[in-house]
Amino acid sequence: MSKNRNSTRIIDKNWKLLFDKYDILNQIDMHGFFIITSSQINEFKEARLMTKFDYIDSLPDLFYDNKISILPTRRGEYIIGPFEAYQTIDKNFGDTYEYIQFPQWIKTLDYENITSESTMINAATVSGMLNKLTNTEKAIQTVSGRMTTGTFDFKIKNTKFNSEYHQISVKNSQLEIDGSIETEKAFYIIEAKNNITDNFLIRQLYYPYRRWKNIIDKPVIPVYLQYRDGVYNFSIFEFDNFEEYSSIYLKERRNFILVNQIDILDDGDIERALKSSNLEKEPEGIPFPQADDFIKVKDIMAYIEDNDEITNDGVSIMFGVHSRQAAYYLNAGYYLNLFRFNDRTATLTERGKEIARLTKREQKIELLSQLAKYKSFRVLIEHRLRTGRKSTPTESEYLLKPFLKEKYSPYTIRRRSRTIASWIEQLINSNQTLS
Repeated sequence: MSKNRNSTRIIDKNWKLLFDKYDILNQIDMHGFFIITSSQINEFKEARLMTKFDYIDSLPDLFYDNKISILPTRRGEYIIGPFEAYQTIDKNFGDTYEYIQFPQWIKTLDYENITSESTMINAATVSGMLNKLTNTEKAIQTVSGRMTTGTFDFKIKNTKFNSEYHQISVKNSQLEIDGSIETEKAFYIIEAKNNITDNFLIRQLYYPYRRWKNIIDKPVIPVYLQYRDGVYNFSIFEFDNFEEYSSIYLKERRNFILVNQIDILDDGDIERALKSSNLEKEPEGIPFPQADDFIKVKDIMAYIEDNDEITNDGVSIMFGVHSRQAAYYLNAGYYLNLFRFNDRTATLTERGKEIARLTKREQKIELLSQLAKYKSFRVLIEHRLRTGRKSTPTESEYLLKPFLKEKYSPYTIRRRSRTIASWIEQLINSNQTLS
């Protein structure tokens, strides 16, 4: 059971009302699936927002607990059932990187601040990554945006009985392609994500794949692009059987880093961060940070800078984490005076805005300086500077214990100390600490 992963979200409460009103679980038990329309969903909340679950952790608890998913079949129509709709993917990119120089004469594309899928794909194109990925000098961006699927049938595995399949028909449903590249020999469909998760919704690749496979006589190659703090990771997939949604498999992965974005902080940067930081009293009434991935906090800060605000539900859905983890990330930003809250909505503080607008390297130095305002963080940063390496779990626990022993158990202190040591390393050496 999910133990209420997302039950407090508004979207979950609305789906509970829908499941009750239309007896969805019993209908699935009797018929193997349930067809629902946008009009029915719109009775409670806009269907477009109620059906966007790009990651498993974004799913409402009713879906997650019952191993069911939702897929579009026609314009204004969806099918709900026990479908194996997601593909797991390793978050660890490995340690093999290809380094590329971004052309310095390009002034209109800010590759330092990747906050959208389109910017990510444009940077990959301009720098020549896509030429290397496709092994050709002729790699041209072609179609993108919204379009219809056309008509096709496919089969998909049952999540409860792995040997069983469901047959699904799609007719002129809407799809969206983030980007694509055509070469003389193949057509590459790109689904781009400005964050890292350990799974993704196969539909984002499969529906465009089927649409274009029905139209052109070149191989259609699905590519899942993840961007993380300067690293572009391309996962190239194939479908073993083009009529089987669940036959997807990973063929190849490649990592690219722009030489211009290699920004491992040196001792001078760390010293500068420490010197520019005045000690402040630890915040009261806010839990000590427990979000494992500090770069995700930075990504949320960038999202708010572009979109003005975000809710806990928004973090859960956009960044593929369950509701409790979303709260951890927002609280981390709150603790560090990057975010402020108003009626459960997070916006940037003046300090958050100031940092969000800096170049990538300066951002990291200022965030390290922000951590150093609190003695609990500062002792670990100073230890990192003295030793030139990440502190061991034992060292981190020993250094942090004096600041947390009055509030937390030894087990909690052990976990929090590892979190902070990891944060510091992600800021100093982030190109190599991706998972």
